[in-house]
Amino acid sequence: MTDLKSLVADGDDLLQQLVKCSNEEFSAARAGIERRLGETRSRLHHARIAIGREAGRTADSTFEYVQENPWKVFGVAAMAGLITAFVLSRR
Repeated sequence: MTDLKSLVADGDDLLQQLVKCSNEEFSAARAGIERRLGETRSRLHHARIAIGREAGRTADSTFEYVQENPWKVFGVAAMAGLITAFVLSRR
C-alpha cells in the first residue's frame, strides 16, 4: 500500500510540474515514474503469489481439520446457525 500511495503521489507531482517544465525535465520525470511503476508492479506480483500460497496452506489445514474432526465442525456450524437464527428472530 505504501508503494501505491507513493506512486500516486509521484504521479500527482508529475502532473503539477508538467505545466512548468521543459521536454527534457518531463522525460526524466516520466522515466522515474515508469521505473517506480515497474517496481510496484513487481512487488504486487510477488505479494499476490505469497498471498495465494498462504491461502492454499490455510485451505489445506482447514480441510485436514474438518477431515479429522467432522463432528466438532458440524457442532460449531449448527451452533452458529442457531445463534444466527435467534438473533434474526429477535429483530
